[in-house]
Amino acid sequence: MKVLVTGAAGFLGKRVVSTLLERGHSVLAVVRPASQDAPAAWNGRAEIVRTDLRAHSDFEKLFDGVDVLVHLAATVSGSPESQFVGGGVCTERLLEGTRQSGTTF
Repeated sequence: MKVLVTGAAGFLGKRVVSTLLERGHSVLAVVRPASQDAPAAWNGRAEIVRTDLRAHSDFEKLFDGVDVLVHLAATVSGSPESQFVGGGVCTERLLEGTRQSGTTF
């Protein structure tokens, strides 16, 4: 099964990706462009996509062949406005991308 995980570089995302890989799943790990390098255990095992979901536009390509979406991307620090943009707007764009691409999960 191919799983797309947003927020893959975050506290929870790292653990989810590692568990999915241990269970033999194919993982597309979406991380912010400024995120640190992926854990060494992922090397060659997970496909890493560095993108800002708030500005991403090619969702059809992002969802290609994906069976499951695990959406963990969020902004958990900063002003309430930046947290809303990093969480709410990001989620809204992702959902709109699923609709535009015709993807159903």
